Amino acid sequence: MRFRDRILLRLLDAGERAALLTAQVGERILHTAFTVEEAEVGPVTAVRARQVGLMPTSQIVQPFEAQLYGALSAQQWRFTAQLPLTGPVVGADARLDLTLLASRSGVRTSITEAAVENLGGIAEREDVDARILAEDGSLPAPGEALETRRLTALVGMLEERFETTAEAPLGNLLRSRGPLTFEQLRAELSPPHTPLRLGLRLTEEPTPSTAVAFPLQCLAFAVDEPFADLAARLTEIQLGMARTAPLADLPQPPAGVAVRTPLPALMFFPQTALDEPDLPGTVSGPGPADDTGLRTARLDELATRLRHIGIVPVAVP
Repeated sequence: MRFRDRILLRLLDAGERAALLTAQVGERILHTAFTVEEAEVGPVTAVRARQVGLMPTSQIVQPFEAQLYGALSAQQWRFTAQLPLTGPVVGADARLDLTLLASRSGVRTSITEAAVENLGGIAEREDVDARILAEDGSLPAPGEALETRRLTALVGMLEERFETTAEAPLGNLLRSRGPLTFEQLRAELSPPHTPLRLGLRLTEEPTPSTAVAFPLQCLAFAVDEPFADLAARLTEIQLGMARTAPLADLPQPPAGVAVRTPLPALMFFPQTALDEPDLPGTVSGPGPADDTGLRTARLDELATRLRHIGIVPVAVP
């Protein structure tokens, strides 16, 4: 029996399906389908299949009509048919409606301290010019150069009063609103406006861990020789994902978790295929000591690299 046929039969049996969809496979599915943003998600403890369906083949057909006339008689025949323009196209071998069970803990943010500082007078021209003199020793000649230097000095004075990071300096935020001149910024910081600096101290506390369900749909592809032409196999899988995605239900993850891949694909293949010597193994550190460790390292690295295109490799013993 072909490998693909064996996988389909195993997916249709609850016991054998559970042996294929282990908690470790569920963990890879979780990190392929979702990305954790504002929560901590524990390891997957179980994978439950709500429904399994085999994917039918489909093909593009063209209506065809013909009329035949007898050469020696007035008899005629008319018939219509549907002719395939291409061979059968399989979107995937099966579709799995799964529920991943895992623990999740969020973060509770509270304000523990607040302080307000009045920045009135920070944009006085005399103070800005004094800063330029202290830094440069003299003022540029009146004109555009002086106004540009004053703007740089005033932004620097503001940045000293605010705690910002190198990745998001205050000056970039001010300039992101459009072209900015010294006089425009000075007007916003002068009466009748009252510039204030609000400082908040935020405290984050983890919330208690609770068991949550991650329902999602997956496609299943059984590939006998995945690494004989990996590029072709990945192309077939991605095309199948694209054809089926419009009909899939979008996952609804819990709060703090976002969807990375709406319809991930499971690529089932024989475990012995991991003996391919050209497969990447461990990226750093000492190499595995035995064949089992080498297969595990290669599978882990393969899962990491295919995660970005929504494919989960599943090695079948």
